[in-house]
Amino acid sequence: MLTSRRFYKKSQKLYLDGRHLNDIRILNKFTNLRNLSISYVSGSITDIPIWKKALEKVGILKIEKLNTIDLNPIKKLDTLNSLDLAGIYVKNITSLSELKYLTHLNLSQTNMVIFKNSQILQILGILI
Repeated sequence: MLTSRRFYKKSQKLYLDGRHLNDIRILNKFTNLRNLSISYVSGSITDIPIWKKALEKVGILKIEKLNTIDLNPIKKLDTLNSLDLAGIYVKNITSLSELKYLTHLNLSQTNMVIFKNSQILQILGILI
């Protein structure tokens, strides 16, 4: 039987698509991950004050934009080849520049689509 520590070390693929996530810091334990997908995840909106929910109802505020995922924990996954972030709001993709083996990055339907591909590559340090 695998211990939890051994399970984290052995896992090479992790798909959390459509799950409810508030925090992805636990991903630091998956030290051998090659493929990670956290597409279309949702976080907790239970902590959002009623006044913010009221502002959303009248079209002034988008709660989904408040529900962003901090990608800093992913920067420690230095064996990662493929990362799928489709359909989520992300904070600070510059932390992904430390992923030396990353060959596939899916940012479709994220808040990052406002950038052109070359801008994203510059942010990640791929282009000079």
